[in-house]
Amino acid sequence: MDLQTSKQTIAISDIILDTFLEQGVECDMILPDYCPDVVKILKCSVTPVILSTQLSGDKVEAEGSASIRLYYLSEGGGLYCYEQKYPFEKTAELKETPLRPVAEASATLDYVNCRAMSQRRVDIRGAVTVHLKVEGQKEQNVISTAQGGGICLRSQMFPITKLIGTAARQFTIREELDPVPGSPAVESILHAYGCAALTEYKVISGKIIAKGELRLQLLYRPQGDSSQGEDSTLCPATMEYRLPISQILDIEGAEEGACCEVRFEPGDIIVTLKNEGAPGEEKISLSALMFAKAKLYANVEISLADDCYSTLYACTYHAAPMRLEQTSAMVDEHRQQRASIELPEEASGEVLSLWGDISAVTLTEEGLSAQLDLHLLACDGEGVPVYFERALEIPASVPLQPGEEMIEPRIQLEDIGYSRSGERLELSCDLRVTCRRCISHIFSAIQEINVDETHPKPQRTAALTIFFARKGESLWEIARQYSTSMEAIMEENSLSEEILPENRMLMIPMVTSVRNGTDTE
Repeated sequence: MDLQTSKQTIAISDIILDTFLEQGVECDMILPDYCPDVVKILKCSVTPVILSTQLSGDKVEAEGSASIRLYYLSEGGGLYCYEQKYPFEKTAELKETPLRPVAEASATLDYVNCRAMSQRRVDIRGAVTVHLKVEGQKEQNVISTAQGGGICLRSQMFPITKLIGTAARQFTIREELDPVPGSPAVESILHAYGCAALTEYKVISGKIIAKGELRLQLLYRPQGDSSQGEDSTLCPATMEYRLPISQILDIEGAEEGACCEVRFEPGDIIVTLKNEGAPGEEKISLSALMFAKAKLYANVEISLADDCYSTLYACTYHAAPMRLEQTSAMVDEHRQQRASIELPEEASGEVLSLWGDISAVTLTEEGLSAQLDLHLLACDGEGVPVYFERALEIPASVPLQPGEEMIEPRIQLEDIGYSRSGERLELSCDLRVTCRRCISHIFSAIQEINVDETHPKPQRTAALTIFFARKGESLWEIARQYSTSMEAIMEENSLSEEILPENRMLMIPMVTSVRNGTDTE
């Protein structure tokens, strides 16, 4: 007997690593000479950012920086903010080396505490969670065809989604900004907050052209009347900018109409004041680290065999499970979500600045839910700044068809606005909701076939056998039972479907073979 098989190599996307690591944040913040003494701490905030992620051998390494900001009041009641960077790095080992790996990392704040050791020194203690994820491809050799030895092989065509390309680019926006016309003259920058928004993208041969905006908010101290002391102007002011972004990402396999995910992410934003002109002619220097990222997917069909038998001999096979995933739709929607929060009693004066960030995204029965962490600076009844935080759950419905699931869900905050209504703050959040709606299942694909010539099957003498079959029976199982081929049964009975649509009588033909591997009917 000469059993001949051919194999194909199937590459299936798989999560190689998905881990969360804790990173401590411990440092002393010592104020420089140009900062006034700390009289009252309003808030110490920590904003972690991943600056780079790379694979090195069997390890994934992420480097990041935490921006530690101390908001405090000076002796005169003025609001000040001092920022300090805290670099960190985390490494995780891979249990296996994947093919065409893609590494991603993100960082979120767990907690932060601070204590003033003196009017010039503050002790900072906190923790950040770093999420490391590596997606790769696993190759499996599976049987595609088999001939000889009376082998019957059941194969099926499966549509699957393959990750065929990724691209990531780090770039820096450097601008000299003029103060917004009509705004008070700038004395010093307190902080900068930015959101990145993708407005459009286009896929052409081998490239993705992405356009968007960096939506920037600056909180600053206006210049006051120097004759009344350095803190004569107690209430800070804000200015907002919209800066265009355009990037070209090279990605092999990109074609017009391809399925892809594209996004911009803000990194470290540094803003400084350049006092080189007359009052009111100051320049604002911006250096914003940005990231452009893209993933490209393709829907293809593969043929896999999940069952076999021999009409002549005892037969066994070995199969390996595979997770097959097919994208039914790409979700990419811009939504505006409105919410309302109650202001604390002490925030009875002007609202100075509001910013926020998405700290977590979870799956719900309706779709997704994002936790939006809000930070707000306002004034009390006497014009003294106060600070408070709120956490909001933002729902985002994503309708799914039966059998679908969401893969790589993401909610990105692209802009946030507010208006005051009495003792409440009305919020307007621009969100971008992205995910892949997928259907997946586990399939066992045959990798090896063993035909035992020492255990031949008894041969039937009748050329045709009558069989009374019931509705819903499988022709494959009937053929196996009678050691014949499914194709022979379908041809003999003029059938086009493998599952019987009704009760009926079947003529089961015998398949005869010369036991040297050449099959004849």
